[in-house]
Amino acid sequence: NLSLPPLQEVNLNTPLDHSYNVSCIVRCLYLCTCADDTYVNGVGKAAGWGTLYENGMPSCHLRQVDVPIIGNEDCSKTNYTGDLITDNMICAGHESGGKDSCQGDSGGPLMRLMDNKRFEIIGIVSWGHGCARPGYPGVYTRVVKYLTWIKENSKEGCYCSQ
Repeated sequence: NLSLPPLQEVNLNTPLDHSYNVSCIVRCLYLCTCADDTYVNGVGKAAGWGTLYENGMPSCHLRQVDVPIIGNEDCSKTNYTGDLITDNMICAGHESGGKDSCQGDSGGPLMRLMDNKRFEIIGIVSWGHGCARPGYPGVYTRVVKYLTWIKENSKEGCYCSQ
């Protein structure tokens, strides 16, 4: 059983130059502080520069995909065995497959559109069995379970109030 921390901080000697890769500037983050099941049966939006299909080449452009959010009980009834899905995870994907986050998207956001027309981050792309396979939804780290850690490790970050 492989056990890795779901979140890690990376310190760089020199800042990254995002000028060629990022199409917008993030001024602050909306992090979900809601109850665990608030967004079940809603739609999540995953984004990243990952591959467009399993074992493909990374995208040259930032891509996004809408995926239905699945409750953990229902996720445990997919092709994943029940002990793989924990309370620290969110599942999202179409039962029939076809759309999903993929290799290279890991670490990117799973967001939901709030009533105020802004996106809040509810998950972080984590793992899955292949990409967009029927019966294998994408699995995301559940952000609300790590809010304390995130805020302690990004004290200089900017967070938006709801």
